Amino acid sequence: MAEIENCSCNMTDKEIIESINESMLSASQIDKISTLFKVLGDPTRTKIVLALDNREVCVCTLADSLGMTKSAVSHQLAILKANNIFKSRRDGKKVNYSFSDYHLRISFCNLRRCLSASLKVIYLPIYLAGFNCFPLERISK
Repeated sequence: MAEIENCSCNMTDKEIIESINESMLSASQIDKISTLFKVLGDPTRTKIVLALDNREVCVCTLADSLGMTKSAVSHQLAILKANNIFKSRRDGKKVNYSFSDYHLRISFCNLRRCLSASLKVIYLPIYLAGFNCFPLERISK
């Protein structure tokens, strides 16, 4: 575990405190972000989110691609849908899933790019709870 360094000064920067307080999210926005991270805390759901990427996928295809049963995938998709991460669309006997929100899809796309070994990113702005998403090219080294 990394060693934690404690600050030994007793000075604070009032401008920074004001800036932090002005940009702080509301309690409901923080709750939404916290819930999103809890939902994604399950590795299977994270794999499903990454698999959907920029496409609409039926449960059968998703199950085959992840080496899982349709039942297991459907269970995880239900949780993702209940938390407004995915939406579903019935097409005859097929049920297709995709991201429920364009900004969420872009955020996960940026996160994938950020974590790729070939891209060194200083900062990943995530569009959650009303913030804008910035192109990664502008902020990457």
